[in-house]
Amino acid sequence: MKDLSTSGGRLFCVSVEGPQATLSDTMVAAPLYLQSLEGHFDSAEKMLLCFRAWQEDSQQRPADVSDQQLERVMRWRAAHGLAHQKAKPWLSNPEDQSFRLYVVSDV
Repeated sequence: MKDLSTSGGRLFCVSVEGPQATLSDTMVAAPLYLQSLEGHFDSAEKMLLCFRAWQEDSQQRPADVSDQQLERVMRWRAAHGLAHQKAKPWLSNPEDQSFRLYVVSDV
């Protein structure tokens, strides 16, 4: 999935949360996180499905989660973990800042 976040029909956006974000945080670290995250999915639809599954996971009881939903949550967590690990060193305050993904528009 190339340039999905910067295409004309922008789907995802990332912000840096925590202490005051610097220009480098928003112009280097956040795009690096998003680019790395996107690289773990075959399509925008699959990325969105996994992201939505992860969002819904915290609102459901474990017994209510299907195997497919659990697989999507696990895939999201793995992709996020790797993307965060790659981009975290570029943050101005890596111990106190994190990335937050927003869906700008659905696929």
